[in-house]
Amino acid sequence: MSNEIVWSIVRNSSSFIVKRNGIAFSTEPGNLYNKNTYKYSGFVSKAIDVSSDGKNGVVVTKSKKDGNGLAKTKYTTTINKPPRATARSITNLVRHYRPDLTKAALARASALIASQKPGKPLPAKKLRGKKARSA
Repeated sequence: MSNEIVWSIVRNSSSFIVKRNGIAFSTEPGNLYNKNTYKYSGFVSKAIDVSSDGKNGVVVTKSKKDGNGLAKTKYTTTINKPPRATARSITNLVRHYRPDLTKAALARASALIASQKPGKPLPAKKLRGKKARSA
């Protein structure tokens, strides 16, 4: 089945669709912007998924569809590098596979890297009132 036919069947009746304020979002794996559109759909066309490995790395998964629309092959790459080197690696991985999704993959990877950074320690609490005068 062609990708266009699959999309016309699935676009309004997918279990991944979440509608909020008149906008349809999608929670499917491989959808980098979480938009319910043909371009970003993870199970209709060739998909790229950028996710966290739970530690300090970023995992890039590329899936290729066969003639029946099933994902037979998945190529997974784990990147444990500094942020700029991670961005360069993702650009090189995505550039030849789906060049239209390079910006989206970089945005997702940047958000994942920022979320994995440890937070700043909270400053010491200032004493006020009686406690400050007595100290």
